[in-house]
Amino acid sequence: MMTFLKSHIRRAKQILSGYKNDKDGSAAIEFVLIAPIMVFLYIGLYEISIAFTVNGAVNRSSEVAASFPTFEETLDEQIIGNIMTATAATLDYPNFNIENLAVKIYSVEQVGAAASTRRLVGRASYEGSAAQTLLNDQTAADFQANLASLQAGDGFIVASVAYKYTPLVSDVYIQEITLSDQKLLNPRSNQGAALPINVDNGAGVITERADLNCTQTSGVFSCTSLGSLP
Repeated sequence: MMTFLKSHIRRAKQILSGYKNDKDGSAAIEFVLIAPIMVFLYIGLYEISIAFTVNGAVNRSSEVAASFPTFEETLDEQIIGNIMTATAATLDYPNFNIENLAVKIYSVEQVGAAASTRRLVGRASYEGSAAQTLLNDQTAADFQANLASLQAGDGFIVASVAYKYTPLVSDVYIQEITLSDQKLLNPRSNQGAALPINVDNGAGVITERADLNCTQTSGVFSCTSLGSLP
């Protein structure tokens, strides 16, 4: 009887020893343990890289919104509409939502020698349905600290762009954030003179220093005058 038990115990030890030394399947177990972590990290890096890409696109779109007007000698609702269209097109990326975009373009004139005499000679705004509060309206007083050396009659363009970025995959990695940028440029085509936005209604009535509201259909913008700026 004892011999029988000893032989079975010896056999059991041999079997267990074989399992102990057997490495088959260890790689699969390690993969099962590590794979979820790696997938989580890869998705997070992808999400962060997209956010950085969109932030760069916001910066480029503000450059478009500020620089395109400076090549013009005059500004009207058609030109501003084209500029708005180009601004939005610069931001276009997979999952881009134009309703998350806000753009404001200001034309500022230096009236006298003092910066306190500046006035707005044109303004154009677009705010998507989800971007109504992303950009506050600015007045000429907000730009008194910019380009302090201007002479009377000179002007500059200020363009602000904001975009409400929503994560593509999950908000675990990045929450919904507002990406924004502002650019300021001197007019070039007319050697720095101010660029008023004037609107002709086609019947000989011209709205000077117009305040434009812009809307879009399928990414193509059109602008209409709300009246003259105060």
